[in-house]
Amino acid sequence: MIRTYSFKAYLSAEDEAVVLDAMSRMRSAYNEMKEAGNLKAVTANLKTKLVDLWWPNRVLVREWAWKSPPDNKKKKKRRSTPVFSPEGMIAGALAPRDQEWAEMFAISRTVKLVERMDIAPRDGKAFWQLTMPVSEHQNINVLFEMHRVIPKEAICLRWHVVSKYSNRFKNMEALTWRIQFTLKLPDPKPRPTERHGNLDIHWYGLPGPRHGLISVATLHLKDNEGVERDIEYFVPNTFLKKGLQARSSGTPAREKTRFIRWRLDVYRKLAVQICDAADVINIMDFNVLKLRDLGAFRRERMVLALSILRQAVVTRATAVGATACVIK
Repeated sequence: MIRTYSFKAYLSAEDEAVVLDAMSRMRSAYNEMKEAGNLKAVTANLKTKLVDLWWPNRVLVREWAWKSPPDNKKKKKRRSTPVFSPEGMIAGALAPRDQEWAEMFAISRTVKLVERMDIAPRDGKAFWQLTMPVSEHQNINVLFEMHRVIPKEAICLRWHVVSKYSNRFKNMEALTWRIQFTLKLPDPKPRPTERHGNLDIHWYGLPGPRHGLISVATLHLKDNEGVERDIEYFVPNTFLKKGLQARSSGTPAREKTRFIRWRLDVYRKLAVQICDAADVINIMDFNVLKLRDLGAFRRERMVLALSILRQAVVTRATAVGATACVIK
């Protein structure tokens, strides 16, 4: 099972300048290769332009070029865009080996991972520091807070240091950093099938004192002793308002992306609660006519995207050893 662990990271001003310069060179080399249209010359071009960068970054640019082949069709002229945007990523990897997480960084000469004992944990989150090379003569220190414990038996396949814009404050843009580890984890052990549940995914607003809340699912539980109970799941009362604002014309693409990620995070949290309550989950499939009968307009159905909730439940059940199937 392949999983990605993402942590908030911090870089010093000197290391940030080094990483941004490497990202700029990688992006310019990729754009030149895409315009040339000759993918066979990718390796030779990388050897000349990015010869001093660490080898995982050269491999990353080559993967970009091969995954998005050049388009020889004539394109319409577009407005001029900035040559360089600070958003991007650099890659890191170790030589292929089946070393576990606790051992692979200890035997590496170029990459070191240590826990920063001199920094007090914040909200129970310990700080770690990853020292990795960017080029032959330049190393950077990536400080990150590990809010999720990585299993010792996990095998690290690759990691990425990612930068993106954060516009939390109006009229102010700043860069935020994250480090993402791609890990290979052993498959979870199957759970004992003691709690069976039928998950009914639906849509309707609640009247009365709970007016404004939106019910999106009901879990009908039944254990081995025959005890039955229902658990209802809701989304925040600002769900539709945020979604309709994000889908309205004139909204920046960044705001739409922010809502999509926020919606996915809400559904993932609901999926965690559902999979904690039941071991075997039968998902009753829904259809558009059912939602239409409940009074959901098309734009509201597009905002809710209940198929994402269904997929989140299936993904979470696979990760924790539960059983989930869709009944049509």
